[in-house]
Formats: sequence, structure tokens, C-alpha cells
Amino acid sequence: MHNNPVFLRRLSDDLSKRIGGKTLVRCVSTSPTEIYFQFQDFVLEVVFSDNSTLFLFPEIKYFPVRNTIPQFKECWGKEILNCSVPFPDRVIELNFTDNSTLSVLAFGRNSGIVFQKNREILNRFKLPEHQTLPEFNGVIDLSGNESEILKSNRFLHTDWIREMKEKGFFDTLNDREKVWNSFLNELSQRPVCISPEPKLDIVKNRTECAGELFHDSVSAIQYFSKQFLSVKRFNRLFTSINNELTKRKKNLEDRIRGAKIKLEKTATGNHYRELADILMANLHVDKPEGKSISVFNFYTNKPIEIKINKDLSLQKNAEVFYRKARNQHKEIEHLELMLAKMLDEISVVQKHLEVLNKSHDLKTLQSLSTEIANKSETKKPVLPYKVFTCDDFEIRVGKNAQSNDKLLKSAGRFDIWLHARNTSGSHVIIRNPSNETIPEHVLEYAAALAAGHSGNQHEGLAAVIHTPVKYVRKFKGALPGQVKVDREEVILIEPKKV
Repeated sequence: MHNNPVFLRRLSDDLSKRIGGKTLVRCVSTSPTEIYFQFQDFVLEVVFSDNSTLFLFPEIKYFPVRNTIPQFKECWGKEILNCSVPFPDRVIELNFTDNSTLSVLAFGRNSGIVFQKNREILNRFKLPEHQTLPEFNGVIDLSGNESEILKSNRFLHTDWIREMKEKGFFDTLNDREKVWNSFLNELSQRPVCISPEPKLDIVKNRTECAGELFHDSVSAIQYFSKQFLSVKRFNRLFTSINNELTKRKKNLEDRIRGAKIKLEKTATGNHYRELADILMANLHVDKPEGKSISVFNFYTNKPIEIKINKDLSLQKNAEVFYRKARNQHKEIEHLELMLAKMLDEISVVQKHLEVLNKSHDLKTLQSLSTEIANKSETKKPVLPYKVFTCDDFEIRVGKNAQSNDKLLKSAGRFDIWLHARNTSGSHVIIRNPSNETIPEHVLEYAAALAAGHSGNQHEGLAAVIHTPVKYVRKFKGALPGQVKVDREEVILIEPKKV
């Protein structure tokens, strides 16, 4: 009803009283669907949203001055004669004294504004250049029966037809226009009701209104437009939060399911040790080029596909599995901790979904959105190093001279330190809290990283020194990143920059 020509005609009459005889000072747009018109002491804002044309009347101090684009400059300084509606078209015309017109078209998705003079379109807003406009003939067909009139005049409500029937509209064809004009005048005097959906209706009296009641069409459309935009923002934010929480919940459910399967698999049997035993029993098999090998599983008497590191021999791969078997209890502890954390997270997500589904106002949604954003921002400490892994060994690479010192300070007593020889570069640490023997390929990988993060990164082969951390120390007067190495070994390696 807010874009019904009956209401628009009433609105245009009220606008005429407010801006008739006044000058259009300026007109600007703040987006492709929002435009402002400033008169001496009155501002008209038109917003095209979701196939609706909305009218608002902000205070003059809120007229936008930043991030705006001037529109219809050819109208600036012109005096408004009046406002009119080419009834029954859904158009409000702002008529200037020089016979030019700004027409606000409330045509659903084809809405927009055109400036024309002598039926020639001189400028337009929102409407594409190729879009043609219908003829505004101002004719309403009052012939035919009830269904035919409703079909040819879709703006008429069935309730209105019933009232017109009671007033004798269908008794004779000759008096129909008189009855219609009388009824149209009656509609212009009735109050306007804005229900919570929101919905705008012209009602007979207060008893027919389940919302806010207005007698002034300008106040009514202002209230309706604000409610409309508020509901739109609410729905958009509700959908955004719901999609985010639903996605997060599904992701957590998948991760929890995978963690439970992995925990059950890790906690029962000697999975890694069995894989190592199987590989050791099949050392005679030619190692394939790929990342897995199919061998006989003597535990089940069936073939088994085992994922392997293609750069290692079968025996070295078996050693990796034996090491994992020794650390199996650590993996179980890690999985249990990770599972508990994910269960806590999904509990929070579920509570947020419950709050979301009970939310009925924009303020609650905005508060929930802020809370979700704050919780999702996991404030991880900024590490002074990059982290890489190679067969369960963590390798840390310093980011700069200052972080190199922090990296060395955080190193454990059994860790291995590496650095490109005779050039500047990052310190590299191979974490080894269990004091295991570092496999050769792990040492080579770390050395390649050290060379790749040094001044020798573009060399074909680069020299890298390595030694246990206990042989590396800062000395008095040392600059950031500068150390003294008491014992070292050298490895030649191709630099690897990641």
C-alpha cells in the first residue's frame, strides 16, 4: 500500500503544502539507490530498496556532505510549483514553474527518477538509459463487473470494491465516476495504520489498526520507511549470523567426528608399531614412486595400503612409524585436549544459535554479532618465527635479527641450531625435546630452509652450519642476531625458500 497510487496521491498533496513555492537548493546521491533533495528548510530522501520506493524526511542538519555525487544539477535553483500524481500511475511528480518535472517512479524493480521537459527525458537516476517509460495517461477504467474492475485496476483492494458496492457503485453505470471520486476523497481523509510487519494500510478508524496510527501521510511514510529499512537490516544481519554459526557448527561437528575416530584408532592397538613392523617385513619389496605402498599385512593376512614419505627408504619410513609409536601417548593427550576444546566451542555456538533464534530486535542482533566477532578473534601471540614440520619434527625459522635472539632464547637444551655460513640470515632451530636422533633428511630440510632465508638464497648450493644449541651463545656487546658458535658442522644444500 505504501506505493499504491491512492496513498501516493495523498502524499503528493501533503508534499505540495510543504515544498510548493520553495526552491530546490541541491540534490546529491550517496549510493546508486539513495538520493537527497534539499529545499530551503526541508529535505526529501528517496530510497529504492527491495522493489519498494521509500520516502524519508531527515532534518536539514543531516543532509549528507561527504562521499556524495551531485545529481540533477540542471534543477538546482528552480522553484517548485506543486506535486502531483498522474493517477492511477505510481508516480509522484515534482513540478517546477518552468514546466519541467522530476518524476519519482515507484515501479518496483524498475523504480527510479527522471527529469523531463515537454515529455523529453533530460536526465535520470537509477534507471538505465535503454529503459523506456510508460505513458502516464491518468485514466482509470470504471466499467465492468467487480472482477473486471479489480483485474484492470490492480491497485484497488477487494475491501474498497465492497465498500463502493455498498455505496451503490454498481447500481448504474452513469453514476460510477461520482461514487468513485467521493470514495477516493473519503480515503484521503482516513487515518493511516503502520502494522509491525511493517505494512501500511488506510483504515476507517483506530479499531482496525493493530499498530501505529497516523493522520498525516508524511509522518506515516517516514515511520513506515524507517521500520522497513530496520526490518531489512535485521533480516540481513540475522541471515549473515545464522549462516556463519551454521557453517561453524557443521565444521566443528565434522572435526569432532574426525577427532573421535582418530582418538579411538590411536588409543586402541599399536597402530603405528604395526605399520612399522609391516614395512620392516616387506623391505624386499620395490618401493614405488608414489606416496603409498601396497604390501602384505601379516596381522590380518590381507593386503594393506600404507602412506609413506616417497623421499625415504622403507626402513626410514618404518623408523618414522616407530618414533610415532613411542610418542603415541602424547598424541592421545593432544587429541583429547583438542576434542575437549572443540566440544566447548560447539557448545558456545549452540548457545549463540539459541540467542539468535530468540532475537526480535536489531539491537540484540548487533550485540550478538559483536560478541561472536570478539570470540572468533583468537588472540594468538605473534610468534617471532615461522613454523615448519618434517616427520613430526618442528622447525622454527627466525623472522629478523631481533626475533633470532628470541628464537635462540626459547630453544631447548637438545634442540639443533642452524645458520647459513658467512652471510646474514635467519637462525633455524630443530625442536628436539625428547633428545632423539635427528634423521638426516630432517637435518637437510632444516638446512635448506636456513640457506633459503639467507643472503645465499639464490646460490645453487649453500653452506650451512649446524650444532646443538648448547654450543651457541650471545657474547658481550653482540648486536641483535649476532652469536658465537663454539662447535659446528657444515652441510652443503640447495636453498629452499618457503
